[in-house]
Amino acid sequence: MSDEYDCGECGLCCIHYGGSLHLYPEDADRWRQEHADSILAYFEAETDPGLPCSFVTTAPYRCTIYPTRPLVCRHFPNGGSACRDLRKQHGLAL
Repeated sequence: MSDEYDCGECGLCCIHYGGSLHLYPEDADRWRQEHADSILAYFEAETDPGLPCSFVTTAPYRCTIYPTRPLVCRHFPNGGSACRDLRKQHGLAL
């Protein structure tokens, strides 16, 4: 997929992909350095894996912590195969 892919801000990756967010040690270390206590608190609390990410806004779907988003989100490429599969499953254009 090209670097030119333009995210459609459909929110499917944040709402349906992978269940709850996973806290990697690298994320926790980075957020401690950034003094991002509210983000750390979210991940340290018990969260319901059936709920969408609480850091995403509603339509248009945008990540409120995008510059420091977790690794699990960084590893979900816009326009990648998982993105295209989700869009197809929900009847959206590829």
